[in-house]
Amino acid sequence: MKKKIVILIIVILILLAVASASIIFIKTANNGVSKLENVYNQMIENQTYSFTRYDFEEQHKLITHRKKDKTLIDMYNPGQHLSTLVVDKDTYLIYHENKEYYVYTNNSVDAEILIDDFKKIIETECTKGTEKIYGKKYKYEEYEGVSNFLISSPKNMDNSSVKTRFYFDKNELVYLKTIYDVINEETGERTQAEELQTVKVEYEVEDSIFEIPADYAENS
Repeated sequence: MKKKIVILIIVILILLAVASASIIFIKTANNGVSKLENVYNQMIENQTYSFTRYDFEEQHKLITHRKKDKTLIDMYNPGQHLSTLVVDKDTYLIYHENKEYYVYTNNSVDAEILIDDFKKIIETECTKGTEKIYGKKYKYEEYEGVSNFLISSPKNMDNSSVKTRFYFDKNELVYLKTIYDVINEETGERTQAEELQTVKVEYEVEDSIFEIPADYAENS
């Protein structure tokens, strides 16, 4: 009889331990960091990354390369390729079509612009949901008041309505969408607009991309 009681007590203790572990797991999952914060943390930890984003048919593309103390921001618009290179606290504005560049000494304000944007965003609360993009369902995190990634913003946009969703395939950031209201100046009617961009994050960057081509000339 005593043996049965001991076995029963052991079983109860095991069940209590499993239940406690489950509760701890649920709390951890609910209080864990966001997926966007995980991306931010990985970028900070590696100090080496390429963050690419572009719209439909890649009409506009922006790539931010970072490797320790070097930053290169490549901006592609129809018929134009402009780069901002930050090295040794100096900034080089490069016009590829003209094969020329301008130097701004002791100016490195753009060195960590992407990281700074993400830091401000993840300090705010997000709304989570799911949505289909090109026929596939993705989880997203939506942050209100975020307009940092807009390619173009109309003058009649309601700034107070802006929000950005970040879409994830598991833990990989694959899309972002900025949503906002446009107000008709004559009627006051509101129409919701959105701008979707494909995103690709990589954590390897070649040193050679931080070099200005030898045949480019400095313009004063």
